[in-house]
Order: sequence, then C-alpha cells, then structure tokens
Amino acid sequence: MKKHSEETPDWNDQRKRIIGLGESSIRKNYFPELQQKILELEKKNKDLNAAYEDLSIKEEELRQNYEELSTAEGRLRESEEKYRAVVSSSNDGIVIIQDGFLQFVNPKAAEMLSGAADEFVNLPYLEFIHSREHQKIDEIYQKRMHGEPVSSVNESVLVNKKQELVDIELNANIITYRGKPADLVYIRDIRERKRSQKALEQAKKKLNLLNYVTFNEIKNKIFTISGYQHFIKSKIGNTESPILSFLLKEDDLLGDITESLKFAQTYQDLGLKIARWQNVNQVFLMAISHLDFIKIKHHVMIGDLEIFADPLLEQVFQILADNILVHGKTATQVTLRYEQNHDESVTIFVEDNGVGLPAEIKESIFLPEFQKTKSVGLFLAGEILEITEISIRETGTPGKGARFEMTVPKDGYRFGGCGTENGKSA
Repeated sequence: MKKHSEETPDWNDQRKRIIGLGESSIRKNYFPELQQKILELEKKNKDLNAAYEDLSIKEEELRQNYEELSTAEGRLRESEEKYRAVVSSSNDGIVIIQDGFLQFVNPKAAEMLSGAADEFVNLPYLEFIHSREHQKIDEIYQKRMHGEPVSSVNESVLVNKKQELVDIELNANIITYRGKPADLVYIRDIRERKRSQKALEQAKKKLNLLNYVTFNEIKNKIFTISGYQHFIKSKIGNTESPILSFLLKEDDLLGDITESLKFAQTYQDLGLKIARWQNVNQVFLMAISHLDFIKIKHHVMIGDLEIFADPLLEQVFQILADNILVHGKTATQVTLRYEQNHDESVTIFVEDNGVGLPAEIKESIFLPEFQKTKSVGLFLAGEILEITEISIRETGTPGKGARFEMTVPKDGYRFGGCGTENGKSA
C-alpha cells in the first residue's frame, strides 16, 4: 500500500492558484461583457445628464414664458379696465352692430335710446332710426360690411323709446367682434349744433338781405348821380370849361365806387354756399365765356381733374383771365395745366406769354393794401381759394409771362368724378 507523502501542502499557494484560475476564467468569460455594460451605463449617464440640462433649459424657458404671460395678462387686464372706463364714461354713444342687430350698447347710447343697455341687445338697429332714413343708412351699412368705399361719418335721425327725434352724427368702422365682422358705431347728439347752424344761417340770410338792399340803394343813387352828370355835361357848351374836367374826375370816382361795391357784394357771399366738387376744365371755359377772350388762344391740358372748392371758383378763373387781358398787354395765349407733387397735392398752372409781373410786386399782389391802388381781383381770388385750403402764388418770369400756381391739398382733388379722390368723400 502506497503511503501518503509526509510533506505538508502549501494551502496559500493552492488558494492563490485556484483564485488565479477563477479570475482568469472570469476575466476571460465575463470581463468583456461587464466592460460593455459599463460603457453602456456611462453613455446612458451622459444621455441623462444631457436630458437633465435640456430639461433645465426648458424649465427656464417655461418660467420666462409664464412670467411674460403673467405680464401680458396684467397688461390685458389693465387695458380692459381702461377700455371699460372709456366706453362707460364716453360722452358719445357707442354701439356694436352685427348682422343688422345691436350686440353692445354703452351707457350713453342707452341714455339716448331712453332705456337700460341690456334692453336693446339683439334688437334690429334700424328700429331706432327714423323711417325716412332707413334706406340711406342701411345702404351705407351694407356697403361698408361688404368692403365697398363709403363715408365713415354720416348724419341721421334717431328715434328713442319715447318716440323723440334726435339729430345724430354716426361715425362707423369695421371691427372683429366674437370672431365675426361687426360695425363699431359712435353716436353723437348734434341737436345743439343743428340749432346753432340754423340760427347762424338765419342771421346770414338777414345780413345778406340787408346788404342786398343797401347795395341796390347805393347803386341806384350812383346811377342817378351819373344821370345828373350826363345832363350837366350836355348843358356845358364849352369843352374847355374847368367844370367838365371836374365832372370827368367824378366819373372816375363813381367807377371806383361801383367796382368796390361789386367786390363787397362778392366777398359777402364767401362761404355762404357749401363747397363742392367742380370740373376744372368746365369752370375755366365758363369763366372765359364772360370775357372778350377771342384774341387769346387757350390750351387746356387739365384732363378730367376735379377740385373741391367754393362755388365762386368760376370767379377765380375769371379774375385770372381778366388779369391777362388787362395786364398781359402782349399776351396771345394762355395755358391751363396741372402737375402732381411728391406730397400728393396737385398744382394747377395758369400761364400766359405776356409781359409778366415785376419781381418786386409778386408777393404783394394778393394783399388788400395792393388792391386799393390796383384792383380787388387777386385778393378776392386768394380769399375764395383759401376757404378749401387752396393756396395761390405768382411764379412767372418778368418779360416772358405771368404764371399763377394754385396748389390743391391731397384730399381736395380727384379724377373723373367717380369718387377716387385722395381722402375726401364725394
């Protein structure tokens, strides 16, 4: 029988060898997989860090958006409060009309209608307009709602619950209300203004009548004096008599008085009649038809230009044409033309080929002081044009002809009479 070795085994060495073999086996079989897992964990950790950073950025953006939203809400709330205050305390009635029905009525409008605001909501707006105004006002309303050009300001007559008639001015504009187009209308009570206008018109008529009577009396007396003078002249046999020279001077004075009366009579009519759209070509031709203009050729290059002016516009062109006949001396032709300017105004030119005006009097010919020694014409022309903000000046070259420039503001002219002017309604 074989005996056991009496040598004692080195257990520590054995253990290390066994552990070494285990580690070698683990390293060989599990380490690559473990390393892969570690790499995956590290990647996921990086992704988590990136996601966290992105989340932090989003959170900051949300916080900023929340702050902006809170600020906007505060401003909106403040605007709404101001709007309510303005609408509630407005001295004008304010209503919103949608699909022909009242959808909003402010306190002032309710007062005009003689009731509470909520009484009128969902009622037809035409129910509170005088029947004779129905067609006109509804036609304007329908055109505005369909985007057609109409005046935003109109006058009408309101009928309240007490059946009282109220003269009103309507100022309307399209808005969006509850997601649909609607008419926002400001209503102003103009009864006092109408009364004042009526009283002023009556005063003007009486003053005009008084002036008419006075002018006619003076004209009759001038005519009588002229008759006496003619009679006296016929009785003076001696043509060298000094009395005859005095009578001729008196004739000149009577002629001046007659001209002054004509000026005063024309000046008193300024602004009495409503300004209107006038075709420049037609007005010019009518003006020269009253004068001996046969020897003066006229070139009209004005097209279908119309301007908004006082009814006495014809007198302006007559004054300018007469100026050519009297002061143009060598003038043989006149040109009427226009140019549009950079500021959207338009300038009308009346030019002749006469002797022109001396440079030193160009700025004074429209002053009343100048008219006392010359004539009242150009001063009167300037006053007529000024009523509708049309300016006039003389820019001709001395020795080559006179040139009068009339500048019409951008909302004071149009072409063709079809309502295409730059701002003013037809």
